[in-house]
Amino acid sequence: MWKRSMVYHLEAITKDFENHSRLRELPQYATIVKEYNSFAYEVANEEINNLQKLQNEIKVNLLCTF
Repeated sequence: MWKRSMVYHLEAITKDFENHSRLRELPQYATIVKEYNSFAYEVANEEINNLQKLQNEIKVNLLCTF
């Protein structure tokens, strides 16, 4: 959960960053965008994996109770 929160906070910062034309012209801008996108992608994958694990655990527990 804290990672998702971090993505939302970073997204707000990157949107502000994006709105400044002078900052967009910096060579570091592309690197920052790539790093943010990579981080957000990893967080999304981890969330999906955690949800799949939870679903599998629930299925196993339901099968064991019947």
